[in-house]
Amino acid sequence: MADVDKLLRLLRPIYDAIDARQYKNAIKLCSQKKICDIDLVQVLQAHCLERTGKVDEALRIVRRVQLNKPTDENLLSTMQLVFKLCGVPQEMLSTYEHAASVQPTNQDMNCQLFYGYARALSLAKQQQLAFKMAKNFNSLQYVGWACLSMLLQVTVEKSLPVKMLPLADKMLTKSLRVHPKEWNGELGQLLVLLLQAQDKPQEAMAAFQEFIHIEDDQKNSTDAPAVKPRSLEGEGVPDDEIELGPMQAIDRKVLEASLAHDIQDWSRCVTVYTDLLTNYNADDWAFWLGLIEASFKLESPEALTHLHTTVDSLQTLHGVKFRGPYLAAIEIAHRNPKSKAAFVTDFIVPYMDRFKSKTCCVTDLQRYIVDLDESAKTALIAASHEQLKEALAKQDANGDEKEQQLWFKQALLARKMLRYLGEHLTLPIDELLGRVETMLQEYHGNQWLNGTAVGGQREVQVTDDLLLLTVLLLVDVYTLADSSKFDAATRRSWLLQAATCLEFGLSRSAYNFQMKLLLCRIYARLGAGSAMFARYQELDIKQIQMDSLSYLILDPLLALGQFDEAVATCDAVRALHRTTARDTPEFIARAYRLGVLSKAQDMTSFLLHKMKRSQMLALATAERVHANLVELTRTSTTHLQNQFAIQPLPLLADLEEFVTQADNLSANHHREIEVKWTLDSHNEGNGRYIYEESTFSTCDRTTDEATLKQWLHLRFCVPRLVGAALEGKVSDVTAHANTFKTLVQDVSGPAASLWTIATTAAEAVALIAESTTDFASGSALLDEVAAQLKTVNVFESMIHDKLLKAHGLSLASVWLYQVSPYVLMFLALIAKQVKPKKKAKDAAATKACFEHVKQCIQAHLDLNQRGLAICKKFKPDVHVPDHTVVQEAVETVKTKVVEAQSTVTARFHTILTDHVSFLRSI
Repeated sequence: MADVDKLLRLLRPIYDAIDARQYKNAIKLCSQKKICDIDLVQVLQAHCLERTGKVDEALRIVRRVQLNKPTDENLLSTMQLVFKLCGVPQEMLSTYEHAASVQPTNQDMNCQLFYGYARALSLAKQQQLAFKMAKNFNSLQYVGWACLSMLLQVTVEKSLPVKMLPLADKMLTKSLRVHPKEWNGELGQLLVLLLQAQDKPQEAMAAFQEFIHIEDDQKNSTDAPAVKPRSLEGEGVPDDEIELGPMQAIDRKVLEASLAHDIQDWSRCVTVYTDLLTNYNADDWAFWLGLIEASFKLESPEALTHLHTTVDSLQTLHGVKFRGPYLAAIEIAHRNPKSKAAFVTDFIVPYMDRFKSKTCCVTDLQRYIVDLDESAKTALIAASHEQLKEALAKQDANGDEKEQQLWFKQALLARKMLRYLGEHLTLPIDELLGRVETMLQEYHGNQWLNGTAVGGQREVQVTDDLLLLTVLLLVDVYTLADSSKFDAATRRSWLLQAATCLEFGLSRSAYNFQMKLLLCRIYARLGAGSAMFARYQELDIKQIQMDSLSYLILDPLLALGQFDEAVATCDAVRALHRTTARDTPEFIARAYRLGVLSKAQDMTSFLLHKMKRSQMLALATAERVHANLVELTRTSTTHLQNQFAIQPLPLLADLEEFVTQADNLSANHHREIEVKWTLDSHNEGNGRYIYEESTFSTCDRTTDEATLKQWLHLRFCVPRLVGAALEGKVSDVTAHANTFKTLVQDVSGPAASLWTIATTAAEAVALIAESTTDFASGSALLDEVAAQLKTVNVFESMIHDKLLKAHGLSLASVWLYQVSPYVLMFLALIAKQVKPKKKAKDAAATKACFEHVKQCIQAHLDLNQRGLAICKKFKPDVHVPDHTVVQEAVETVKTKVVEAQSTVTARFHTILTDHVSFLRSI
């Protein structure tokens, strides 16, 4: 005891220094002769070194201590902290495994080992340990850990067959019966999930009946223990004072309804859903759909009568406070319609009248509009025109503000409905332009309605949606106009007017993200990449949105020559996934510790299924690998060869993993974020990476899984080809060259003629690598490459009327960032092999082949010189249409477009200059 007290006295100054963040002083204290050899002191010193940035030295010390196989809990917890902060928490597992084997009866030690397995996502090991702990310590909690580990192996990791789950459900059932005082809703729900995973709905319902309790029943019980619920955690109640208790009553009823649906007990479904709607939430659409489906399944007049009675009673009780009961009436009529036209007049139109003040009214009705026949659509178009006519007639600038807002919203709803019905697609261009003018004037005349906004600029203005509809109509004019009747300048003027409208709208409503999203797309079509990215950055995309929304910007940036910004976006996506992979395991371990098994299951599934297999992460990794490769073509051939000799290309191993699991990637994209008020699909990218002429479609390779898979393979193939050629692996060079040719044929699209140059050069690399003395075939291919290079005109075609075109700009970007770097590397590889060497036996043959390489280099230099001249000479000149309503934004749009196009041509000039230097270094 005296030794312990003495040690504590010696360690106290070290802990005080660490608490005060005086790490240098703490390191000095740890170096004292009396204590410097103590394991705990050394680990504390390692912690201080890590805090001062000396990670390698900290790891060296803590790994040395690890060799002593320590078992002290205080020492182990400090070691675990050091390993975690150094980014290698998995290295602590072996130490905890040893400590747990030495102290098998130490419950805390075994728990720490389990949490370590949970952080490492070692599901099989955590299952085995949990079974062992359940046997040694006779605890229901550990049985739950083991059973959940088995369930995750079957459903998430898929490393165990389903036939292993009966063992888990039988063990959990037995333990629940043996330990009735330890029951909680999480364990009961786990048992139900185990049975559902085995497709045993009847047994799942029986387990629900036996083990899942209603919290209200315990509250009414006089001998019920006092339970502090999980909700008190945010109020500072410690974890050890919080108990899970049974499921909440509403959660229990939702689970009961789901299980009743599984066993097709429709009467019970009706009863439970009626209770949920009546006593809990009459506006929950999932409850309404469940009740309607169950009532129709019963196929009895009594059930339908009960359904209609429930709808009518809740409509009467809540009035227009809730939309659910009224939308349920539409759903019932939709499932059993007598006449589509009557369905419109009896249900759709009254719903519009009743909820016209709700922004979501039109989206509520969207699913029913799709199924309308022509007569019903005609009736709805007529009704919408009547509503619009009435609303416009009632608008009065001197009227009551609230009443006028209601009429304005009715007109807005009618216009949205007409757009959903596609009524504008049948009108001539002149009439559409007339509508644009009318709507702009209406937008201007109703600005006074925004006076009631109390949230400042952060609040979306009342008139914002009208401006969005106006701009969308201008975009429709752009896409519908016949290019033979309207020249490119006229069509571009409509996009410039649309950009002006949105810039003006954002000056009034600075935080309207829908305006920013639409403006990004318009700037992209105008070839103003930097203006697009500036507006996108204002959206403040962060956290998980980096994974779900980066598809909006990555491919457009690459297509518009914003290569640095695209690489930064890739880095941001990868940074999100790094922090997620670091933090989520901690949350999983905490969920196990607190017994919240449902959260442990959700987070494990989220991490393994969603994040680690993310399409966006795969694409960001592929583009980062390509960016590293492209950067080498802006240096010299010597630097290129040295980099491949020193180390593999960064992230290439990560990309290889994504390529192997390309068929199982998770599409985490949120594609419904942009409002268009049309019935068109949101997946309009079709895997394209080049802006097409005369359309408003964007660039997005993630919309087509096959295309994305091919791009991942392409980004992986080229570095392997270059590496194999530099190492002299002839068979690998041939294989990779053939793969490259196949992949390019699949992804080339509108840029096929450009990609052909790269495939020809790749074939030449393979042929010359296979040759020893006869380079005739390779020389012929090099002549073909030189001829193809002379036909490239991407720099001339990207300019029209003193402005860059989106289509031409994207083709030039493809050449500069995708194709040309590959051609440069392939020429460098060929030159390395055939460049004449002194006293070489085949000097004549290689010299002749090298002359053909020089011709290719000269053709490429000539192309780059033409590009340099065009970029240097280019001066953008934009004429933005003037309009009295949005006049103050005209100069803003003009400045942004001019600056963006000047910036991108300056970047192209820099890249071309670097490519010229690389070619001359060959």
